[in-house]
Amino acid sequence: MEVTPVWIPLFFAAGVAAGFFNTVAGGGSMISFPLLILLGFPPHLANGTIRVTILMQNLVAVPTYARHGHFYPREALLCAAVAVPASLAGALTAVHLDPDPFRRLSGLLLLVVLATLFFKPSSWERPRAERIRWGAMLPLMALVGFYGGFFQLGAGMPFLAVAVLAGGWDLVSGNSLKVTVILLFILVSLLVFARAGHVDWTVGLTLGAGNMLGAWLGARAAVKKGPGWVRWIMVVMGSVAAGKLLWDGFAG
Repeated sequence: MEVTPVWIPLFFAAGVAAGFFNTVAGGGSMISFPLLILLGFPPHLANGTIRVTILMQNLVAVPTYARHGHFYPREALLCAAVAVPASLAGALTAVHLDPDPFRRLSGLLLLVVLATLFFKPSSWERPRAERIRWGAMLPLMALVGFYGGFFQLGAGMPFLAVAVLAGGWDLVSGNSLKVTVILLFILVSLLVFARAGHVDWTVGLTLGAGNMLGAWLGARAAVKKGPGWVRWIMVVMGSVAAGKLLWDGFAG
């Protein structure tokens, strides 16, 4: 799909916002993915392209969290041992779906992810991590990895739910774990989508440059959730995009 230069500043600004929200709590893809859909990108192309941006933002977020004392390489590798193969399976499943069924499924998944925005992160807060419950956490991490490989949109939200609610992590440490593990499994799924021709590199790199700045700002801010109006902006954008996907999928 051809992108005119006039859209480049919009992509960069959207990338800054998405990188900030993704690094702080997840859900930043609710900005970039709906934007691409509303501009006419096919869902499989948007699904692949946002992986470039997430890879770039996490290359910044991981060392930024580490400089603030939150880096857990052994725990991240343990999670990645489960999540990476699952992500590969999810990506291979996604690229082999026909466009119309994938369009409909994307719309439905987007609505499901939108629903998670109504769960208050404050209900998950604890001052520090508890004893990590690996037996409960790792099987669910495989599901998160598959979802991230298949769709990626909002994958940070179920990741945090698994880490905090099932695993016993606190939200700040869980966010550090999230950006490290997603950095590892997003690379595998990006290679699958790129091989299938489902990546717009110009748009992905432009969004990604913004995401890197947003990720740096988000990790430094060390906040636990965005303001309420941000959530409603993502709800509106995501709802419109889901409606467009479902309309195009069923009407087409």
